[in-house]
Amino acid sequence: MPRLKTACTPWLSARAVDLATLDTRSTVREQHSRSCFDFLVNAYRDFKQDLWQMDEESESDSGNEDLDEQNGAAGVDGSSGLNRWTPAMTPMHPSHGKMTSFASRHLIDQRRQQFVSLDNMPKPAPTPPESVNAVIKCGILLRRTVRNELLDIHELMTQAFQAALLSILFGLVFIQLGDSTADLRNRKAALFIAFTLYQFMAVFDAIAKYAGQQMMVFHEMVNGLYTTTPFGAAKILGELPGSLFLTVIYTIPLYFMASLRLEAVAYFKYLLISILLMQVSRMMALAASVITQSPNYAALSANLLFTGWILTAGYIININDLWAGVWWIAFISPVRYAFQGAVVTELGGRNFSDCTAAGAGANTSYVSNTTTTTTAPTCTTLLGDNDLRDLGFDKLSFNNCAAILAGMYCAMVATVLIAMHVRRNSRPE
Repeated sequence: MPRLKTACTPWLSARAVDLATLDTRSTVREQHSRSCFDFLVNAYRDFKQDLWQMDEESESDSGNEDLDEQNGAAGVDGSSGLNRWTPAMTPMHPSHGKMTSFASRHLIDQRRQQFVSLDNMPKPAPTPPESVNAVIKCGILLRRTVRNELLDIHELMTQAFQAALLSILFGLVFIQLGDSTADLRNRKAALFIAFTLYQFMAVFDAIAKYAGQQMMVFHEMVNGLYTTTPFGAAKILGELPGSLFLTVIYTIPLYFMASLRLEAVAYFKYLLISILLMQVSRMMALAASVITQSPNYAALSANLLFTGWILTAGYIININDLWAGVWWIAFISPVRYAFQGAVVTELGGRNFSDCTAAGAGANTSYVSNTTTTTTAPTCTTLLGDNDLRDLGFDKLSFNNCAAILAGMYCAMVATVLIAMHVRRNSRPE
């Protein structure tokens, strides 16, 4: 782990991304801001110096204050009493015991006139936002996203360990499935578990990750650093490698420990359908976060929606037996299409049989005075295609299910981008 982070450090430092580079006016603005800052610092120093000098002058004249006050009160040398700032005439300044409020206000007005000159300083020439290419913005944001993912390598490794541990646990439960009719039911259960629990956890992970970025993204968009399309594209592409890595780590132990269809084509189909379902689930969580602008409401809405997808996937309740009022949920459920595609690949063209010795199948033969009874095994065979027909999974092939999931993913991405554009000025909770 430390070696990987050390190896990534030169690459990160050489390609450090500054958000100011998103705006072509940033260099001029930085120079203007620096000149304004230097002017304010110098003015503040001069102001403190003048106050200190006035305090010293007031201390040197403190010996004559009592006499001036008496003369002013008695009317003797009244002009002297009126022209001198004394505690008897004006209140003392709260922060300077020796200087009157009139003197401090006069000095502050003087400095205020100097600060007004800031308006006459040269300002950066405005440039239209269209001059910054959206592709450049997306590239910079993509590098920032990848850099953040690599800097947070410990969290990625923790999630990888979690995915591997969960997959091994499921593999131990469904270890070494055979070709009996009972194993047919267990294979469907293994596939259903593989497409529901981990994806359900990934939904909340995506919501929590975006919740930590909402406030920063809101301020950057309000300040005009970038628009919704570059940020959305960079976020999706930047988080894609980590999501693919976790999906591969999750699929390998369960698939081979459960002895699912041990064919290269079957495994890669299973991997493809798992990746598509994972990406659709994450995009659904991101869309819920963008629309609600609140992690609590996003988690609630995503939880309700994903629960409906699980219940209408076709394993708990047969699709053919669903009530017409909720059948539309199964029609838009990515869990249903992922489960259907995996089951079609796993059961299609296979036979599952149970052979047991039964007395009903006994054959009796007579050899001289001895009676010999031979018991023939009774075999029950269940075709995988017939089971697919009973589940209602005989109408769509694997390619159809994969294409539907790909279309759902594109629709979710479009929903995220549109929601970001609509809610770009909404302050997150």
